[in-house]
Amino acid sequence: MVFTKSKMVLAVELGGDVIRAVQVKRGGRQPDLAFYAAQNVAPGTADTLVERQLTALEELFRVQHIGTREVLATIPTSIVVTRTAQIDKQRKETPAEQVQTALLNCLPFDSKDLLFDYWPIQPANTSLRSDVLVVATQASVVQRYLDGFEKLGVTCVHMDVAPCALASLIPLTQQTSEAIVGSVAISRDVGFFVITERNRVLFWRPFDLNTATQKGVSVAGIGASLERVGDEISKCVSHMVGTMHLDNLGELLLFGYGSDDLVVTEYLKNRFNVAVRNPSPFAVLQNGDKIGADKQATHYGTVLGLAMQEIAGVPAHG
Repeated sequence: MVFTKSKMVLAVELGGDVIRAVQVKRGGRQPDLAFYAAQNVAPGTADTLVERQLTALEELFRVQHIGTREVLATIPTSIVVTRTAQIDKQRKETPAEQVQTALLNCLPFDSKDLLFDYWPIQPANTSLRSDVLVVATQASVVQRYLDGFEKLGVTCVHMDVAPCALASLIPLTQQTSEAIVGSVAISRDVGFFVITERNRVLFWRPFDLNTATQKGVSVAGIGASLERVGDEISKCVSHMVGTMHLDNLGELLLFGYGSDDLVVTEYLKNRFNVAVRNPSPFAVLQNGDKIGADKQATHYGTVLGLAMQEIAGVPAHG
């Protein structure tokens, strides 16, 4: 990854149903927001997702003034495989070779098309065996994104997964940055749960939602599938306690659809006996107070976290 010192930072979240973008201006005590915008992705099949997303991004670029030709982007969690793997320092294979071997049994695509990254869950671990968190996707799909960006007249200088982008934002919303935090980000019919410590991702799990219908109208987000979301979080918390031996979850943060619903907040607070908040991502910006009143504000947690990665100069992994 190459971070630059361009005056403007342009970040894009390539969601499955919506493209979201923010452009942030460096300078001063806090960065300023130049614009934030969203563009719906046309419906279609999974094999045309990249092209449909790039078409939506082209439409967004026609409306917004782009102050830089470099862009950061997150790819959809639907095309990412995430696993925990164990590295044995006594083996002859390199850590990367061990991770690649661990991935072979769970890839839904040809292993020759594999692109992956990994980082230690407990960096201070000095034992001979250590756990790492792995993310993997298809190299050919990433190349389609990169080629598409070039056709739009921009260069993608950094591509990440959404939970790592969101992790960059979370410490900026906390009073106690040392706490382990659980965060839920919900789009129209998918979401993910991520456990972070400072800006380090310890675990994340994507999940699908069953979009409900009320009075003939499709109802999106967490409010439509509350028990399902609760069950998914419960699985993650069980893994956190039983496998990772972490039992000090400080709070639960909500982003996206339904995050401002008091019924949702109360349900999760009572079920998990933990403080629940839905912070405005824009509060980290100099001119973010007015935007915080926008009900769509929490939908921009991932993409604004991605922008903050570059401003801080450090990607959020391990």
